[in-house]
Amino acid sequence: MTSRRDRFLAIARRELGTRERADGTSKYGSWYARTKPAPGFAAGAWCQMFTAWCAHAAGIPEAAFPRMAYTPYAVRWFKDNGRWGTRPKVGALVYFNFPGGGDAVDHVEIVEAIRADGSIVTIGGNVSNQVKRLVRRSNIAGYGYPDYSEPAPPKPSKPKPDPDPMEAIVRKLPHLKLGDGKRDDDHLKWDVKTLHKLLEARDCANLDGVDDTEYTQAHADGVRAIQQDAGLPQTGRPDLTTWAALLRVL
Repeated sequence: MTSRRDRFLAIARRELGTRERADGTSKYGSWYARTKPAPGFAAGAWCQMFTAWCAHAAGIPEAAFPRMAYTPYAVRWFKDNGRWGTRPKVGALVYFNFPGGGDAVDHVEIVEAIRADGSIVTIGGNVSNQVKRLVRRSNIAGYGYPDYSEPAPPKPSKPKPDPDPMEAIVRKLPHLKLGDGKRDDDHLKWDVKTLHKLLEARDCANLDGVDDTEYTQAHADGVRAIQQDAGLPQTGRPDLTTWAALLRVL
């Protein structure tokens, strides 16, 4: 996969020869004026805006590469983020302080290559009103190092296990209480009957002659017995874990 830095440099190379328009505006200044928005910057000095445009086109976020028009502000950004130094690096932004320009940096270009003699090959915007390749040796104030690191890939999500059919059944069973099933129209009669048969099968209650459609004290005593054997709170009411113990899925 192409790195951020390589994408950035490839985009800058494709812009070689692009010139300022006759009215003094540039494609980079016009982009900056629309993006910020910053009216009036379409016709502004565009060396820093050229680097920002290339970073934007390469998909590099603003948190990793400053989107600014004024070189001293960009230098401050690099310094504040611990990304300023004096060593040339491919992909770094090189800042110049030309004679007669005062203390502030005057211009910025992109380091494309470093030669054995210590000179650097650069791609600069707004050089004689166009994007040009140059060889530089002097008047260098320092270098800003954008963050070209790629974001860490997202961690793969763990597949969810298929739901346990028995667990789905148990979750639908009711928390019975004394008297449930007593009415003729009470649908809980069938759940009481299920509980009755399970208590008999587990031999934890004497239910001889006990109505198997109404939840009685005899059923509650049997539930407490199964809860005690399973180490559960002895509530006398079948909850999720009690039903699971009765079904032997706990």
